[in-house]
Amino acid sequence: MAQQTETKSFPRLATSCLLFDSPKLEKILLIEREHDPERGLWSFPGGKLRPGESVKECMEREIFEETGYKVSMVKDRLFSVIELKESNYLIISGMAFLNDLTKEIDGRPEKDKEIKTKYFSLAKDGEDSIWNIEKDKCIDCLKDVVKKFLDAYKKEEKEDNTCTIDV
Repeated sequence: MAQQTETKSFPRLATSCLLFDSPKLEKILLIEREHDPERGLWSFPGGKLRPGESVKECMEREIFEETGYKVSMVKDRLFSVIELKESNYLIISGMAFLNDLTKEIDGRPEKDKEIKTKYFSLAKDGEDSIWNIEKDKCIDCLKDVVKKFLDAYKKEEKEDNTCTIDV
């Protein structure tokens, strides 16, 4: 009698990153997703973690590939974890600031060069405010994740203590 092997379903690991214009936290850069799930919705840059790659390396690589910008990751302890059970993904999110506003084309995958990016204001009012993006135009958790990161970052800047973010 042949022994039946049990297959375990492990979640796939991915990263996403909240990409701010500067430590002043005036604007956030979002991408319009080109692939399912959530094609056409505003989201954070990110993607799958490669074997042997650290979370930080993955975030920096994905941001560069999808936006053309080089970034500096904010303190390693500013992370959140989002579990997408329906697609079997575990997404580790971080926070970064743009090093400069010069986009680079060289070294980016061709498929990512056409990804639409847009800066959204973090102010409460205005047509380009992230808070005014219609619910059906962005990923479900976008505004909640941004709010939690902003609150945690501002708190850490005041207290300069270790900070964790629960999403």
